[in-house]
Amino acid sequence: MKKPFFSNPWVLGVAAALYFVVVATVGLPCVFHQLTHLYCPGCGATRSVWALVRGDIGLAVRQNGWFVLFVIPWLVGLALAWAGKSKEWGKSVRDISKRMTYLTAYSCIGFFVLRNVPLAAFDFLRPI
Repeated sequence: MKKPFFSNPWVLGVAAALYFVVVATVGLPCVFHQLTHLYCPGCGATRSVWALVRGDIGLAVRQNGWFVLFVIPWLVGLALAWAGKSKEWGKSVRDISKRMTYLTAYSCIGFFVLRNVPLAAFDFLRPI
């Protein structure tokens, strides 16, 4: 049976890249932030990706540190788990990617809560 076109990881990667290009050029606003005045865990992620593309790691972390420090390594781990051809190597990478998935999910909740605490000590978590 033939796989669906969108199950190909290259197609998904190109679609994600096009999404970031469109969002960055058009400047789509965050609907969650507009409705609640809270910063979601994804606020600043697009600007963070553009800062990474330009090579400005400091600005990327400042825009959305959680995305740079947790989501990107998690995606790399998932890609390695998917690409693991050797059973022994693939199993160890899958175990690591499973742990990274839980770590990323729990850190997302913590990041969301802390970046919305109205104290000056947590201002560095909000996008600029």
